[in-house]
Amino acid sequence: MIHEVGTPRSFWENYREFVRRNFKRRPLITYELSLTEQGLSLVLDSYAGLRGRRESWFMPWQDIIAVEAYKTDNFTYDTIWLRARDHEGNAMAWPDDARGWSEIVAALPRHLPGCATLGEWFTEVAFPAFQANYRILYGRHETRQGVPVDIHLDKP
Repeated sequence: MIHEVGTPRSFWENYREFVRRNFKRRPLITYELSLTEQGLSLVLDSYAGLRGRRESWFMPWQDIIAVEAYKTDNFTYDTIWLRARDHEGNAMAWPDDARGWSEIVAALPRHLPGCATLGEWFTEVAFPAFQANYRILYGRHETRQGVPVDIHLDKP
């Protein structure tokens, strides 16, 4: 909308103009997942700030001791997250809009025997809407020198 000099604009017109100029219709953060026979790989690209950054993680299948599904309420929509944890306490989480999410969800039971399939957990985590839901999809007890080590998982 073109305004003559000196013509006041509404708050919403100023806001739309600000968003149009400063946000180039790309998400501030994108996630990309891939899997190999060796493990999971996650690449995070962040476009926030003046300079973007790229981070990547890899978690071998044999190191994964737990996989959790949970949902966050983002005011007008929900995001379902999956999080893998290893025996050293490291965690790798990715949202349902990550590239490769469907392939990873389908592959988890193949690479982690006993891991729940999408059909077994999705409804429980996704509904009801706007409520934080949580479920452990896979968990195994680690042993250190023959002594079981409990999996201590904190909800998000």
